[in-house]
Amino acid sequence: MNTRELNKKLSSTILTGNDGDYIRDIHIRVNRARVKQAHLNSRNTRHEWTEVDITIWAEIQNISGEWKECHTYGIKDSRTFLRRPQNLVSGMVNDWTRLWGFPTTEVKLKTIKFGVSPNCAEQHPPTKRRRYWY
Repeated sequence: MNTRELNKKLSSTILTGNDGDYIRDIHIRVNRARVKQAHLNSRNTRHEWTEVDITIWAEIQNISGEWKECHTYGIKDSRTFLRRPQNLVSGMVNDWTRLWGFPTTEVKLKTIKFGVSPNCAEQHPPTKRRRYWY
């Protein structure tokens, strides 16, 4: 299969899971995946990884113990939290991309978009960060 066919297979299914600690009811759709390479030094050694674009809908627990959807928090804060390697999100995406034939075990989440509902068909529009000058 070529990359276009692989990406159609990846995006056709929604991955679901439950982390249990600070994130629950996870629904992930892998929109696009691609293999990237970089030269590390002058000896022509290469480093490969898989870059992935996802749409996610999940509930995240705040400090007071309330569960809210992940798009209700600050955009940068939510995305940083979801990119952590100890979360279930990176592991689920890694397993799914390796199942469909992407060769690398290292996955980097490049673009994270937030879904309106658990089926991840529609996405929240991007919002600009407001800067306050005092």
